[in-house]
Amino acid sequence: MGYPAMTLGDSKVHGYLLSVADSSLLTELDDLEDYQPNRQIAENLYDRQYIKIFEPTGLSLGSAWVYLMTPKKIYRNNRV
Repeated sequence: MGYPAMTLGDSKVHGYLLSVADSSLLTELDDLEDYQPNRQIAENLYDRQYIKIFEPTGLSLGSAWVYLMTPKKIYRNNRV
């Protein structure tokens, strides 16, 4: 579909960790990522999950919200 999607697995994903003072921003990010927590997972483009994150050296940074796409959905969207 022309934009990246992250899946759970053993591969490393490099990116930026954003920290915000106002947690209501998460609702705006949900809208941007077409994620609605009250919908079935299959109805959302992404699934938002709270996962452990690490520095490139392996040092834990704690946990953060991420938007994940299933491999099945990636395959289906790439065929469109």
